This record gives sequence, C-alpha cells and structure tokens, in this order.
Amino acid sequence: MMQFNVRKSNRAFLAGLMAILVGTATGWAFRIKERQSALDDLVFSIPELRLPAPLTDLDTIQGAPQAAALENFRAEYGRIWKLWLDERRNVAGLLTGGAIPFIPGAANNLKWADFAPAPCGSQACLPPEKMEQITRDFLVKYRDLLGVDPGGLELIRENLGPVEHMYFVSYRQVVDGLPVEGATVNFRINGGNLIQVATENIAPVKISTTPSISPQMAWEAVMRQVRDFPSPGDEILDWGSLKLIPVTPLGMDPDAFAGPPGAGIGHVLAYRVAFRRGGVSEHWEAYVDAHSGELIAFLDAVKYGKAHGVVYPSDGHSNPADRVFPFAHLSDGTYTNAAGYFPGDNATLDFESGKYVHLLDNCGSTTLITTNGNADFGQSVGTDCGVPSPNPG
Repeated sequence: MMQFNVRKSNRAFLAGLMAILVGTATGWAFRIKERQSALDDLVFSIPELRLPAPLTDLDTIQGAPQAAALENFRAEYGRIWKLWLDERRNVAGLLTGGAIPFIPGAANNLKWADFAPAPCGSQACLPPEKMEQITRDFLVKYRDLLGVDPGGLELIRENLGPVEHMYFVSYRQVVDGLPVEGATVNFRINGGNLIQVATENIAPVKISTTPSISPQMAWEAVMRQVRDFPSPGDEILDWGSLKLIPVTPLGMDPDAFAGPPGAGIGHVLAYRVAFRRGGVSEHWEAYVDAHSGELIAFLDAVKYGKAHGVVYPSDGHSNPADRVFPFAHLSDGTYTNAAGYFPGDNATLDFESGKYVHLLDNCGSTTLITTNGNADFGQSVGTDCGVPSPNPG
C-alpha cells in the first residue's frame, strides 16, 4: 500500500479515512453504462481534456519542414508512401501507402535465419528483442520524418506479436518514468511487410514532472467533489499514481486549431486516485492537477470500449458521420453489442467475420487493436483501399 508523506497535523485525516474504508470482494460484469448511484451525477472533466487529432496530407502543406525527409523516404521506398501530419503536435500521425519488407512473411523473401535462431519458422517465435531492435532502428533513421524521439519510448510487450497475417509492435511514451496517457507509436506489419506507422498523442512534454502537492491533497480535492466520500464500504484502488495527461492548451478551441505547428497540445501532471463504492459495479477515478491541486476529471473507471468510425449513411460520398459498429467480431469469439460496446479497454476487432455481415475485399486486413477502449476506425483518406489511422487495412 502506498503511504502518504504528510505533516503530523494531518495524520488524523488519514486515520479517519482508513477507519471508514472497508474492502469489499464483490464481483461485477461489464455492460453498457447505466446510472447506478448518485456518483453518476458528479461526473466531470475540464474541456481541455478533449483532444481531437485531425490529420493533414503533408503534400498539401507548403513549406512543411518534414517535406524533404518525406522525399528522401520516397526515393528509398517509392512515391506511393504518404505522410499524414497532426499539425497540433507537428508529429506524423500516419505513414502509410506502401510495403517495406520488414520481417519474414508471405509477402517477401526475407530469411528466417536472419531474424531468429533455428528452428523458428513463424512470426510467433520472433524474439521480442529483435522486433524492438528493428522498430527502434527505423525510428532512429526516420526521426526527422516522424518527429518522434525514440529515447522517450518504452516497448509495450503485452501488445507485441502476430494476429493472423498481421504483426503489431507498439510503444508508449514515458517521461522521467511517468507514462503519458494514450501516447503511443504503432507499427503495423502485413505479411511481413511494414505497411503503416501511426502515432497518437506523442509530443514533447514541457512541464515539470515533480508534483507540487501531496496525494493527500489530491484526495481532499476529490472530497470537495464527492461530499459523502469516504462512505462505509468504499475501497481504495489507487492511493495516488502520477501520470502525464495530454490536453488542449488553455484558451484554445479543440475543434479549430489555427496556431503554429506543435502548439496544439500541452500536458498536465496529474494524480490518479481511485476507489470502489460498495454495492455497485462502478470503479471511480479522479485526476487532480499535481501542481495546482485542481480536479480535472471524475469518472467511472470501468471500461466500456466502443467500436466506431466514419461512414456515409446514405448513397453518394456526402455527409459523412461517425457511427458505432455493432456486432463487430472480437478475437475472443464474441461480438460488440448493438450499440458497438465491448467489455474492457483491450480488444482486437475485425470485420471479416461479423455476426451478421461478412466482409471480403482485396484491401488487406481490417484487424484493429485498441488498448484504451477507443476502437476508432477513423475516416477514409481516399478511395481504392485508402485507409486512415488506425485502420491497418
């Protein structure tokens, strides 16, 4: 258990808190969120936590500093490659369009002996260290193109590996040992060929990672929001873990970025504190600015992931709308429900084997992996197999 480092005069606060909190061992089932208690009425988040990530074709941006690096990349691998830039971060959101022999697979002639000791003959037995070396070397070589600092990345080992003919390698951004919420770099390899590199929320962190307040002060901010905390039966799940949270800078419109490249994202150092209330399935978490002490979010932490993407609801390529994807196939053999929801925040989805629809095309895999519950297939960046991030097809 984490211990608060507090002044002697504040020890009574902790003693009272510990006396009231009683652990419970009740289980719960994932389902679509419904109101279960008065805590649902207290859900709150600051508007700066909304952080859209529209992408712009680099070829349409005059004077882009990445243009020369893209031309060098195309000279090496072909002009079919395109880079979609997240101007808010001034980082590549998606590098896509071509295919680079990367690891042995059905789409290339690379030799297994060059990647793994015998008798390895499948992607499942490729050493994680080898995959990290290959992908890190790529990030180092094309740092000017992607805008990503490889030194600030940590391999997500639980996401590493093959899914049918695809192979996925993911990194999370870590600064001074602290994870940046939702900040990832993702390699997508199809048939052994690299087909996409995508990033989400990766950006330089410019704030201090040393908190100005204690975890106790973060709990006090929660108690100002939740007047009946702690109540008998409440169980602490997280006494106070530090995270870096990407945000839209204060005063900036999340939906209409017009600033210089890279000026559309900032960060908040926050304590995450969490508790479970007895008698309900909800796990409540709060995020408190670890410098100002301001509560920036209070929400149910039980994850209800959702599959969705932009489609044309009627005939003709007009009026695109973001819609949920009901009954999409999940890797455990189940399906999203009629509202596009699935349990938890880690899932692998595809459209090839939907519950009621079977999709067959020649554009590649529709498999998508999410680790944050947002299975967003995005909006088309073209026709004839042009796909957005994070759609790997």
